[in-house]
Amino acid sequence: MPAGRTQTPTPDFVLHEWKTTFSRALGVGCGVAVRVRVWGLRLGMLEPAIRDLAQGKNFAALTVMLPSGTPMTHIMWIDADDDHLLINTDLGRAKARAMDADSRVTIAVWNAENPYNYAEVRGHVASTETGQAAADHINACSQKYTGAPYGFGPTDTRVIYRIAPDRQRMQ
Repeated sequence: MPAGRTQTPTPDFVLHEWKTTFSRALGVGCGVAVRVRVWGLRLGMLEPAIRDLAQGKNFAALTVMLPSGTPMTHIMWIDADDDHLLINTDLGRAKARAMDADSRVTIAVWNAENPYNYAEVRGHVASTETGQAAADHINACSQKYTGAPYGFGPTDTRVIYRIAPDRQRMQ
């Protein structure tokens, strides 16, 4: 258990337990089983510092893989819920088609006031949402970034991509 933590863990802070067997090559008798217990974030949960960075008025670089195998990167508005980074785009865009074909993505989010403070999340599309929820979300993002409702095109063909982290780090 982490230093100073005496209460029962919350659902977001759980015990991960692995059992492994060491071989004689590692200097331990053959077949010795060791149980490793580590406290950490629930697997798949977005780190709170990364979530806060994505919920601020900061931009992100979204990298997707095209069907040709070539990476494509776009600068995007970004948002987050407790578990996912949220990308909102139009259904007809190349990045939407690429994420539909290959759910693997990398997102880098940087602090607008200090670009040396950034996060990288390598993950996958966990789910999508269209309709009024996506239209409302792009309007909320527009309010955050421009101070006005979304005015760059129709909102009826928007889609939210929920990105679940597989690997994440903060600099």
